[in-house]
This record gives sequence, C-alpha cells and structure tokens, in this order.
Amino acid sequence: MAPFTHLHAAGAFSPGHGTSWPEDFAEAAAADGAAALAVTDRDGLYGALRHVRACLGHGLGAIVGVDLAVLAEDPAHDGASVPGRGGAGVAGRVVVLARGGNGGAGWAALCRLVSDAHAHTGRKPKGTVPVGVLRSELAARCLDRRSGRPVLTVLIGPDSDVGRAMHGPRFLRPRTLFREWLEALPPGVAAVELVAPADGEAEAPIAGGTVRMLRLAAEHGIPAVLTNAARAAVPGDEGVGASWLKPAGLMHEAARRIITAAGLGPADLGNLLSNTESIAGRCRLDPGPDLGWGAIGAAAAVADDVAQTLRELDVRFAPWDAGSGLPGHGFDVEAAQVERVFRRVVARFGPDRAVLAAAPHGAPATTAAAPAPPACGQPELLPAARPAQGPVPADPVGIVLGDAGLLGRVPVQPSRLGLPAAQFAPEDLAFLGLGPVGLRGSALLDIVAYADADARRMGGAGLGPEAAGTAADDQARWLEEHHPEAFLAARLEHCRDPRSQRDLRAEAENLGIPLLPVDVALSGAGHRVERVAAGPEEGRLGVRLPLGSVPGLSRGDVGRLVAGQPYASIAEVRERARLSPSALRRLADAGALDALHRAAASAGTHADVVAHLAELVSTPSGRTTPPVTGQLALELA
Repeated sequence: MAPFTHLHAAGAFSPGHGTSWPEDFAEAAAADGAAALAVTDRDGLYGALRHVRACLGHGLGAIVGVDLAVLAEDPAHDGASVPGRGGAGVAGRVVVLARGGNGGAGWAALCRLVSDAHAHTGRKPKGTVPVGVLRSELAARCLDRRSGRPVLTVLIGPDSDVGRAMHGPRFLRPRTLFREWLEALPPGVAAVELVAPADGEAEAPIAGGTVRMLRLAAEHGIPAVLTNAARAAVPGDEGVGASWLKPAGLMHEAARRIITAAGLGPADLGNLLSNTESIAGRCRLDPGPDLGWGAIGAAAAVADDVAQTLRELDVRFAPWDAGSGLPGHGFDVEAAQVERVFRRVVARFGPDRAVLAAAPHGAPATTAAAPAPPACGQPELLPAARPAQGPVPADPVGIVLGDAGLLGRVPVQPSRLGLPAAQFAPEDLAFLGLGPVGLRGSALLDIVAYADADARRMGGAGLGPEAAGTAADDQARWLEEHHPEAFLAARLEHCRDPRSQRDLRAEAENLGIPLLPVDVALSGAGHRVERVAAGPEEGRLGVRLPLGSVPGLSRGDVGRLVAGQPYASIAEVRERARLSPSALRRLADAGALDALHRAAASAGTHADVVAHLAELVSTPSGRTTPPVTGQLALELA
C-alpha cells in the first residue's frame, strides 16, 4: 500500500488541543512508512523547529504550517471608520502550509503571517483582540513579491466559515462563502480539506458536510485533500478521540468511503489521494535552502554588541563563564535593570533586527535554571523563564539579533514588555544560526551596583569600568574587601527577610561597623553609609538605617519625608511631610524623632518625644495652606 502523508497535525505546542510532542508524531509517521509529515499547531509556530529536528532524525520530509483563525469582517462597517479588530468575532479556522523549494520564500511568508496574527493581541494571554488574521491579510502573504508565485497553500476545511455553514439552515451560504475565498486568494493557493470520519469502521456514516465540501471543490476545479486533523500520535490519549495519526491503511479506507458516499468512482479516489501527496510534495521544506538550517551565526560578535549596550547604560554585568553549565553566550545583569536593558537593545538595533528570546508553551529554556534562594550576599539568579500557558511567551531570557530579514525567519508576538518576542525556544534558534545572547537578572549584581554607588558617594574609588565585565563573585569580593560598610549596606538593602536582617546585624557587630538608628532628618529611603558625627565612634563609617525600615510607614510617607529634609523640629516633619497622626506615632515608636526632640530640649527621653507628639497631633497647625515641600519653616515669635 502507498504511504500517506498527514497535512494537519497539532500536538502539545497547541495547549488544550493537542497532546503529543513532535518526536512522538515523527516516530509514529516513520513507523507507518510515511515519507513526510506536517505540523500545524494552533496560532503559532512554537514547535516548528523541534518538528523539523524530529523529522530529520527519523528520515522524514518536514512540512510546516499553522492552524489559524480568520477574523470575521464587520458587516456594519461602511468604510467611514476602522472597526475594532476582531470585534465581529472569528469566522472560522484554516490550515496554512508553507511551500518549499523556493529559497525560503514560503517559510518567510508563513513566519510573517503568524506575526500578523499576533501583532494586535497585546501583552495579556486573554486579551480582547483574538489571535487571527483578516482574509485580506492572509491573501496578501500568499504570493512571493519578487517572483509572483504562490508560496503558501490554504486548506479550507470543516472548521472554516465554509465548513461551518454546511451545517446551517441556509443551503446556498457555503457556496457564497467559498466563492468569496476564491475571489480573495490568488489562483493556485486554495485547496479543500476533507477530514477522515471518526473511525475506520465501514458502517460509520460519512458526514454530509464532508460530501458537500468534496462536491464544492469539484464544481470549482479546486483540489481536495484528505487529513485526519490529528491531535495525538497514537490512539488512547484522553480527550482527542479519533483524532490521532492514523496509519495509511485507515486513511486510504476513509478516502474510499468518502468517495463512495459522494457517488464518485475510482478515478476520483485516485485524485483525492494524489492531490494530498502532490500538495505534500509541494510543501516539503528543504531545511538548508528554505530555513537556513545549520547556518553559522556570529554569536561572539552579537554578544559584543550587547556588551557595548550594557556599558553605555552603565549597568553592572558579568559574562557567563565556561563552568556555568549554560549554553552559548550570555550575561548576568542587575536584576533591577533587566527590562531597561531589553528595551535599550531593541531600540538600538530596531524591532526588525532585534527580538526577545523566550520559552514558549511549557518548553523549558535551557537558560532558565534557578538555584534555591541563597544566603544574602551570595549569587542569586532570578528565574529566566516561567512556562507559558497561552499565546504570550514567558518572560524574556535573551536577545536575538539578525539582519533585516530576521522577521522572515522567526515569527514574533508581543511579550510582557510589549516588545516583539520570538516564538521559538532559545535552544532551537541555534539551528537557524540565531543563537540568542542570554540575559539573566542577578540579585548579587544588584548588591554590587548598590554598594559601588554608595562607595563612590562617600568619595571612595569604586569599581572601575574595566571591572564591569568580570565575574560577579570577583566584583562582590573586591567591594567587600575595600568597602565593607557599603557592601554591608547593600546587602541589608536587598535582603529584607527578617532572619537575614538579624544575621547581617550580627555580622556588622562582629566587623565593628556601627548601625546608626533611623533618624527622620538623616535617614534616606534606603540603607546608606555615613560618617559618625559624635560619640565614642566619631569619625568611623557606619550604616544608617532607612526610613523604609519603620514598620507600617508607606512608600508615599517615605517619599514625602525624604523630599522635605532637612527638618529642624517635629512640627516641620508633621507639616512638610503631610503625615497622618498614625505615621507620626510610628516614627516616634521607632525612635526616628528622638534627635529632633533632643535638639529642641537639652534633656529629654523617648517618653518625652511621645508626649510631645501627642500634643502636636491634638493641636491644629494653624495653617490654611500647606507649606511648599522642602521649604524650611520659620519660627516666628
């Protein structure tokens, strides 16, 4: 028996729809003697490169397509205004296959079509604009602009608006819709998809819609093909029913039964099967010429470009070392600066040449390993990616740089940052010669950057520019040795766990570094180093605790307190920082007002501050207009 090529198969990269991985499909197809196999996941090409790898591993020709929604046109639109995209809903779904043997033109058209479908969806997995294209957008991608030849094949099947109308009350509606498709698509692009019946038993009825679709194709001279709309590689997977990759024998039997039900003969059976194999041959991709498979990319040069951008941003970074276990080139950067770095790189090279790399649809990125939370001050790498469940990729893990044709090789969609993100997993991009430069957020580099800035503020010699690209551990050790106070302040700032705070305070005592109390006139929003002005430790460097460490004080309270500094009295704190009575009490309880009270009265205790505060709170300030923020109040007799 002649082999059969499946043109419609969606697996685990279509969450909630398919179940099998590309390797499972390829193994099943090869075991059945197939020469080629298609992957047509829903809404994207997430598993396409993995499918190509699986096909090559089993000696199969790779066919790649997408099961894509076609958005309904707004019937009330009169041309005066642009209707909301997708506002009229989804008209149906079609399968679009890239044609091969054209130097990558079919692949490029498919990538750009998928990008079109996601371009307006926004950043949220459940956005208001559905993933899909207008029929006019699909038609515009079907021809190669240089040669004018078709580069895509569109299968109009039971899930299309034509197929859905077959079950409606208006008998002529499918014919009208089919003519609209033929008028919209270039000649030679459309084919009719017939899906095999639910099982291979001879007595199972053939759906009337299938027969009508076959007759519609014959009436208009459009080729019909047979598929199984497979969602699993083998039978028995829960939820997919009969939609598994049926062997050639069952598919040939299904074709015979459809032809018989339509009242046609052996010649028509031969045409159905030969049309299927003909389109399969036309859409078989040659990985080298069509995809650029195995191309060698200039990974080192790309990494140098990213490093230069990091230097321009004055962001602390450290290259991955050979023993990190991470593939390719990449950098750990300040965790607080990761998004800024991504935006700057894309802005520098442009969205046509720079896209984000992410780990789509549960396929783990090899750069996503994140160790257990370490002790404060030790390397801590933030998770590079979380498995995505839906059409939006996970958080970015790197940058992909290419030439002006990048978007013709890689389909993209909006990421959480609003920047374009590749739909391919980072490890798969390397097969196209597009190995991404990895970027991971490092909590240790946050500490290094904070400590270095504090050391420089105190007039010390911080890390020089030459240290920016050294290992994060080396940068941290240098700061710990030369600026222990700044390094301790940075660790206190970034390690907010109460147990870690206690350990760090004990470490400060062992090192002889004074921890200066919260002072409303001297403390900032964060921990910082300052020289002790008086007392037995006068002249030494200590760490001033921040206003943010006062329990219950809001960020707004802290911001207004810092903006209003310096203060000469508690009344000024109340008035210029516009604090509530409860916020003032919290400051008093923390001892942050003690110094101001002592300045007003040579003798006094913490209890005096609380009593004085109660008096201020109960006494109106007498002002009808708040004073200007930051302006000192004058004591008028």
